[in-house]
Amino acid sequence: MNWIARRALLGIPVRLVAAFSLRWKNANAAGRPISLEEFMALSSRLTARSGLDLNLGRTYLAGLLNDPKKAPSLETLVHGRGIDVALEREIILNWYTGVYKVAGERRLATHAGALVWKALNLPAPGTCSGKTGYWAKPHMSGE
Repeated sequence: MNWIARRALLGIPVRLVAAFSLRWKNANAAGRPISLEEFMALSSRLTARSGLDLNLGRTYLAGLLNDPKKAPSLETLVHGRGIDVALEREIILNWYTGVYKVAGERRLATHAGALVWKALNLPAPGTCSGKTGYWAKPHMSGE
């Protein structure tokens, strides 16, 4: 008759507790909603920009969570458990263009607040960004 060694017998509860703890932790993380702060941290990492507009972040997050196909992938990205290149690209495009999707329909969240204008070091077209007549002079990089 084979007997379980005393050390192996004592190790069973430890292994069970560790296994259940890991499953509970993963299930708990997977079940909670994505917070705005988590989305903003992800957005800052993807865009390489800090100080992003919270209202825009709220809008973009709501648009992404509205799509049941994107919500699980977004959760995976936020919690660092994987990558989804298409979703990462969409988040970056939201921030840089100011356009996001809801139910497949494009919507404008911002024009002047789109990151593309900061990246180009230009004021958004149609905005007043200087003294009277500033637009008559050629734009110099770094002004």
